[in-house]
Amino acid sequence: MDNRFWSLSEEGHLQIREGFVFSQKIRNEFFDLRDKVLSAEVGEGTVSLPDGCMEYFSSMERVSLPSTLLSIGKNAFESCSSLREIILPPSLRSIGQFAFHECYALEKIHIPASVDSVDELGIYVGEGKLKEITVEEGNPSFVSVDGVLFTKDMTELILYPCCSRRRVYRIPGSVKVIRDSAFSYAKYLHRVEIPSCLERMESGAFSFCPRIESLSFPETLEGIPSYAFFCCEALTSLRLPSKVEYLGYESICNCSSLREVTLPVGFTMVDYAAIAGNPLIGELVIPEGVTEINNSGFIDNTGLKKITLPSTLESIWEKAFKGCSSLEEITIPEKVSYISDDVFDGCSSLRRIRMESSLVKGNYFAPKGARVLRKRSGGGSGM
Repeated sequence: MDNRFWSLSEEGHLQIREGFVFSQKIRNEFFDLRDKVLSAEVGEGTVSLPDGCMEYFSSMERVSLPSTLLSIGKNAFESCSSLREIILPPSLRSIGQFAFHECYALEKIHIPASVDSVDELGIYVGEGKLKEITVEEGNPSFVSVDGVLFTKDMTELILYPCCSRRRVYRIPGSVKVIRDSAFSYAKYLHRVEIPSCLERMESGAFSFCPRIESLSFPETLEGIPSYAFFCCEALTSLRLPSKVEYLGYESICNCSSLREVTLPVGFTMVDYAAIAGNPLIGELVIPEGVTEINNSGFIDNTGLKKITLPSTLESIWEKAFKGCSSLEEITIPEKVSYISDDVFDGCSSLRRIRMESSLVKGNYFAPKGARVLRKRSGGGSGM
């Protein structure tokens, strides 16, 4: 197969010629080649690999890049799941977002001294075989310590290789930020020691860590981001700061071994599925200051028997407690003015809903078998 800018041999070797321009036409041609390319060589003179140019080349094991290359675009090698070998040239300056996402077979990535820009998740591979990230000496922006990638000043941890065989990892004391998905899929880690100066962690920082058993965070941490501990199936101990500014969606979600968590004060909304799918949590106390429980906020906490809602709560949105099949009783605070009609779907054990609010009319939200007990005007409660 041949083209002005590329050719494919019978052995599955793709040769990209000098002057390569990635157009929609070539994108379509490359898409048709995605299962046929076993190796690739990008010709000298090429300065840029555009966004998505080789994504889904799922059989490609090796690629050779030219000494003239300056940039690798977003998703350039995404889903090249067989890619085992790629050498980044000393001319390279930038790597785009998700450039190597789902390159599951990559075991090592070496960043040349010339690279001064790596977009968010630029070398994140996902669940794969990555064991080590190295950086050439003299790089002005990045440094590697024990195979872990940091910013040059060691204040931000960018990526921990998911297949490093450490059981315990101590984050250096200089680190103030844990980047997006930095420890995601770290399959051998049992414990991570967090520095006392940590200020921020980004989305998915510890998501899909199957063996992490305990995490403890300092008072300096500003908030709990989305997907922070998503699917940490072995997590049994989680110590959060006493005060945070936010609790992101699906942040403490599908942690099947977690039995208890003390929620900090400071945030105002329980976001979408923020504390959800945790079957062993039996009791929760929602801190004062929370005004809103968002859609599916506590969905599928099947072992939850007791939950205390704050006096500041004003609204409870769709499916907030759906599937909390062990919940037996709940008290709705007096400031609540809105409750979705499906908020207690699947709460098969719920028998008593103590309604302190006079702003919600009717019992439309009560599941079959549950009594709504309201305050009488002269005191006491009744149907």
